[in-house]
Amino acid sequence: MRLVYGLVSPTATYWQHYVAEARGLYRAEGLTVETVFTGSTTGGATALASGRIDLSGSCPDHIILAIEQGADLAVVGEVVRRPVSAVLARPDVRALADLRGRRVGVSDGVGGVSGLLRTILRRYGLGPDAYESVVLGGTPEQARALVAGTIDAALLTHPFSIRLAAEGYPVLARTEDYWPVFSFTTLNARRAWATAERAALVAFLRATIRAGRWLRAPGHAAEAQAILAAATGQPAAEVAATYDRYVWANDVLAWDAAPDTNGLSAVLDLLREEGLLAAMRSPERYVEAGPWRQARASSDAQGRDEG
Repeated sequence: MRLVYGLVSPTATYWQHYVAEARGLYRAEGLTVETVFTGSTTGGATALASGRIDLSGSCPDHIILAIEQGADLAVVGEVVRRPVSAVLARPDVRALADLRGRRVGVSDGVGGVSGLLRTILRRYGLGPDAYESVVLGGTPEQARALVAGTIDAALLTHPFSIRLAAEGYPVLARTEDYWPVFSFTTLNARRAWATAERAALVAFLRATIRAGRWLRAPGHAAEAQAILAAATGQPAAEVAATYDRYVWANDVLAWDAAPDTNGLSAVLDLLREEGLLAAMRSPERYVEAGPWRQARASSDAQGRDEG
């Protein structure tokens, strides 16, 4: 079975996917998984709706908005259950208030990861007219622009944020201080595809669950870090710090890939705060949990924990 999985960019967000590839967990499920980069949440939602990819791993807000416009999409799993990104700035910017009149890198014009950044800035009195938003794509592109000086700040994901902080770029805010629960990245699919290719989706979810179990085992720390370093191109020190935050702290990655309606409720609240969603909605409206339940049950029944 073959499927195409769209990632936004090569960051620690997709650590379980990298493990499933490197450890042959997809292959053990009879899957061939092709990875493509969509560059943004918007790009992922568009590619998913058009059928260019089968699954997307992205912020769920654009999936939610597409569903509201009639798209046949659904959240079928969770990837990151708590955002741990950081707002980093040029060395001459010492506080969020200093971003007034500055250039701020974002991944999407509306919604997406940048919705978190815009919300943080609003809480410091900086509305969208107080700074210039520069749409650049994912974390790697924004990190390069920050170093080049073409933007003054950006919201960056591990391990890129760790490297720049170590180099003296000030950390102005951390997302976990604002959102203790928030579906930062979900696994998304077209409902028709999820029905027609249920076996492939269940196999993918089962491999993801197994990858999470393997990644959590302390004895796998060195190999897990090597896998992330190879996937992101980041040096060992940054990857080790990312391991401490993503794996050792145990509250970032969705280990069993379960869709989280509490996390989606926080996303819906943010969409209403941004004025992108008018009506109150139940998070269950956007979720198709059947394939995950099947994957979890079969994984447990088979006793396929990695040791």
